[in-house]
Amino acid sequence: MNEIIIKTGHVLQPADLLLTMEAEPFGDGQRISWRVSNTGETEFHGVLRLICELPSWVSQPWWMIPGFFYGDNKLVCPDEADKPAAWPQFDANVTNPARMVSSHWDFAADRSASPLVYLHDNDRCLALCAFPHYDTSSGCSIDEYELQVGMGFGFDGKAGYVRLSIPGTEEPFTYANSSQSYPTIRRITIPPGGWVSGTAYTFDFAGARHDYQKIMECYYNELAPLYPSAKPILEPTELRELMRDAMFGQIAAILFVVNYVVAYN
Repeated sequence: MNEIIIKTGHVLQPADLLLTMEAEPFGDGQRISWRVSNTGETEFHGVLRLICELPSWVSQPWWMIPGFFYGDNKLVCPDEADKPAAWPQFDANVTNPARMVSSHWDFAADRSASPLVYLHDNDRCLALCAFPHYDTSSGCSIDEYELQVGMGFGFDGKAGYVRLSIPGTEEPFTYANSSQSYPTIRRITIPPGGWVSGTAYTFDFAGARHDYQKIMECYYNELAPLYPSAKPILEPTELRELMRDAMFGQIAAILFVVNYVVAYN
């Protein structure tokens, strides 16, 4: 996996930005603490892109975003084959995205089970993932209520990338169960001296297509302590009592119906 670089998109107000990173080994990859600082004299207003360009040997990537995107995502039911697709699909040969088919996609983190972009090609597994949320200095503002990242990928048959977006965007279309959709662009404002920071992970190792399970297990174990399970509303003993009462109530209702049918028929 190539090194992460910074680019920007949908910029309304440019500024001088500096990306700093600290990397350490993490399983079959590395954990990267990153920070983007506004070192200029004007505020930045746009989208930050943390990009890993794909190695030159990638030729037929098989994509995976957990719980959302698999391969080219073109699997359809036989009786729906002639209908316009209403969900995102990948085609490296498409230069002008239309009807939910594109050679590049970006999604907000809450679309997926994990903000993770994985690809497999030539018996190698590559991935870029991140903490779902990021931190900002005071004075920063974004166009949405949640500080969530976005993940994306692209490949035109010759070159490609995987990337994180801050804040998350949905491009070239927003998944809205429709073949006629538009992008959702959110921007962040970083004042002079302000910063945005987060944690990303990159993976690059030899393996089979479904070895993404190794990445997901490693990533899940990393995030689990940060996002603990919610405390149950009812304790096990209370739940058992509630279920017992409900079962007795159902039995009583059945007996009432049976008694009514017998008495009046």
